[in-house]
Amino acid sequence: MLKLLFAAALFHLPGAAVQATTFTVTANANLSFTPATLAIDVGDTVIFKNSGGGLHNVVANDNSFTNGAPSSANWSFSHTFNSAGTVGYYCSLHGSPGSGMHGAITVNSTAPPPPAIALGGYMSGNWYDASQSGHGFELEFTGQPSGTGNNDTGNFPRLFHRPPRRKVWGKEEILSPQTTRS
Repeated sequence: MLKLLFAAALFHLPGAAVQATTFTVTANANLSFTPATLAIDVGDTVIFKNSGGGLHNVVANDNSFTNGAPSSANWSFSHTFNSAGTVGYYCSLHGSPGSGMHGAITVNSTAPPPPAIALGGYMSGNWYDASQSGHGFELEFTGQPSGTGNNDTGNFPRLFHRPPRRKVWGKEEILSPQTTRS
């Protein structure tokens, strides 16, 4: 049971988890946004803020977001971008789409996750036992993923490929297709 839990935990670990990032765009007293252009990924959040730098607001060119009426008070407004494309924005008092106090955010689509490795056959594992030779944990994957129809070739990763084996009285033997597993 412990082996099964360890194997499940091992394969649940993400290879390179993609995490959303938060960026900040500031409305400035000199009638500009800093940064005026920004490249982000789908799922990232942008916090627009005015730190008392003048009477400003932020409005998307397509009206998909706004923080409200212009204000000289300290304000912040966050928006999460869930689809790829370019989104323009401006201050309604000092700009308009593409002119005056304006900016643009390019939202890039994220790369798809790497393909999953299809494991076939059976999986076994051995934990370190001081009474036996060897150290650490060994996982063994054998056979072919479902649907390949061949036990020795195909797209099964060679990293994990090993002909089917069994241990009988401490002696390991390679199983042929005619050998049954007991």
